[in-house]
Amino acid sequence: MYVKKFVDPNTLYELFKPIHTLMKSQFYTEYIYHNIIAKGYLVISRLVYKAVDLIIIDGFVNGVAKIFMILVRFVWEFIVYKVYIYNIT
Repeated sequence: MYVKKFVDPNTLYELFKPIHTLMKSQFYTEYIYHNIIAKGYLVISRLVYKAVDLIIIDGFVNGVAKIFMILVRFVWEFIVYKVYIYNIT
């Protein structure tokens, strides 16, 4: 084949170069994994963090704190009112 110049090696190389590149790059699996799957996972993770942690969890904790502050203020005013009434009578 090569001795009788039946097929030119350069022609074969150019013909199969895309297949060679695809096989050499292992079907671009590493590129796909790092740039699409891993980066996509990080983007989704950050969005979920912002949505769940900052809005839902922190919102719940701050809401509970506000409820207790209102409750404490109500109890405090009730106690002060009772002491005031007690001192008057």
